Amino acid sequence: MPAWAAALASFASGRALEPSDILAYSTGPLVIRTHCTASQQFTDNVLYSSARQISDYVAVFKPSVAFSVGKPDSQTFITLAYRASSQLYGQQRQFDSLDHSARLELELQGAKLTLAGRFELQDVSSVYGGYSSFIQAGTGQAQGLGALAFDRIIYNLHQKVEYSYKPKTTIYAEGHYNGLDFRRRVDALDIDTVRATLGFSWLAFPKTRILGELFSGQTSSGPNAAGVLKSPHVNSLGGYIGAEGSFTSKMKGVLKIGFEQSAYASGLSALSSPVVEAEVSEEFSEKTSAKLNYSRRSTLSITSSGQAVVSDFASAQISQVIGTRSKFVATAATGYGHNEYAPLGRLRARSDDYFRGAAELLYRHRLWLSVGLAYEFESLLTRPSAGFDYQVNRVSITLTVGY
Repeated sequence: MPAWAAALASFASGRALEPSDILAYSTGPLVIRTHCTASQQFTDNVLYSSARQISDYVAVFKPSVAFSVGKPDSQTFITLAYRASSQLYGQQRQFDSLDHSARLELELQGAKLTLAGRFELQDVSSVYGGYSSFIQAGTGQAQGLGALAFDRIIYNLHQKVEYSYKPKTTIYAEGHYNGLDFRRRVDALDIDTVRATLGFSWLAFPKTRILGELFSGQTSSGPNAAGVLKSPHVNSLGGYIGAEGSFTSKMKGVLKIGFEQSAYASGLSALSSPVVEAEVSEEFSEKTSAKLNYSRRSTLSITSSGQAVVSDFASAQISQVIGTRSKFVATAATGYGHNEYAPLGRLRARSDDYFRGAAELLYRHRLWLSVGLAYEFESLLTRPSAGFDYQVNRVSITLTVGY
């Protein structure tokens, strides 16, 4: 029986209608969950621009539904989820958008073999800027790309196969693909990256594994406008060593440090750089927790053909539950990113610095109902200045319904 039919039957029988009758429903191994957030936001810089700074109120509505079989870490776990995101501007109606996102996750565990995968597809038409463009070294933002560049498709596919070779030793293979495809002719490049990884993990301590990985990948770009030359592929080769699991009784995460060598298809060297992936969380107490993240990687710029970039990003977040009834949660977060452009290319002397700060107070009225008040600040500085610097302030109030 679907969720709406269960709710109708509940009403007809005179039984009090429970939120779970509408927001979640299970039959056998299948669980259906619905979720929705509605927020009213004010932003003082819609276009992430210093030359054309426009402020506006934005109404954001994000309904979603997820179908799940099994539970995470069980022998069989499959989730299919869909989310829509509608953004309606009070005055700048030309920037109204409706984004779509679909995600499939699966994990199948056998006696020695485990298969896990994540497949995500996004059809996006909202304003392109902020951190989403910074990580692709596309910091020309909306002012440089034009409104037509907002329409884009994002692909993210990841597959992992693990084999338990010995009680403490696991070997694995991973395949990863991500892509950014602008749907119209604009002065920006589509980017596609494919990477294959071979690795092992060894249980060195009761809750901590040592990792070793070798990877090989290729990044390609394609023009969307006449007169823009297609840049050569960039091939990369590298490896990591690291650890994952529980480092102390209250600290867990993953830390991988390595080196990556990349070169153009012609054989000309592109970049040689250390690479890092780190994610650590700490439970200081039942009410206080913190997260730290740091990544260092190489990529291609979407605004300069063949331009290789090294990108660093670090972030920190701390959450505090307030009160004896644990109804309020306060969260503060900050982030800093730096892009350094390779010596070869049109932007060879350029660097970018990105800053972000945010604070939120959340009131959890029920397990399925919460209200939040948030403030966020973003800033970009480019050297030498190319007119792309900007600052953004946002204030929003959000209502969340769902499990």
